[in-house]
Amino acid sequence: MTIANLLTGARILAVPVFLVLVLSHYYLLALVLFFLAGVSDIIDGAIARFYNQKSRLGSFLDPIADKLLISSSFIVLAIVGLVPIWMMALVLARDLVILAGVLFLFFASKEFNLEPSMWGKVATAAQCSLIFLVLAAVGGWEITFLTAIASTATVLTTIISGLLYVSLGVKVFQGTGRGVIPF
Repeated sequence: MTIANLLTGARILAVPVFLVLVLSHYYLLALVLFFLAGVSDIIDGAIARFYNQKSRLGSFLDPIADKLLISSSFIVLAIVGLVPIWMMALVLARDLVILAGVLFLFFASKEFNLEPSMWGKVATAAQCSLIFLVLAAVGGWEITFLTAIASTATVLTTIISGLLYVSLGVKVFQGTGRGVIPF
C-alpha cells in the first residue's frame, strides 16, 4: 500500500466523521475536515506522480473517495437545509448516470479506460467550492455573492459534464469513441 493510497483511504474514513459533524451542526469543524480532505486529495495525487506511486488501486480508489465525499456532502447539506434538494438530486443524478453508463459498457464488453476530463475536474471544483462556501457561510462568513456564483457554476458544470459523459459513453458503445470515459 502506497502513501498516496493511505491518504485516499483516510479521506474515505473521514466521510462519516464529516457527516456526523454536519448533522450535529458543528459546521466549522466540518469545514476544517472538508478542507483537510481536499488538501489530502491534492497531496496524494502529487505524491503518486512525484514518487511514481501511481497504482491501479489508487486510480480506482481516488475517484471513489472524491465521489463519496462530494455526494454525501450534498446529501447531508440538503438534509439540514443548506442546499436545495433539487441541486443535490442533480449532482447525484449525474454521478449515477455516469456509473450506470460505465457498468453498461463493462457488461457490454466494451474496451474503455476511466480518466479525469477537464469538464469533470471543473464540475468537481465547483461542487467542492460550493460545499466549502456553504459551510463557511453557516459558520458566520459573509460570502453570499461567492456562494451564488459557486451555486450557478455547480449547476452549469454538472449539467455540461453529465451531457458530455453520456455523449462519450454512446460513442464508445458504438465503437466511434476513443475508449476513454472521463470520470
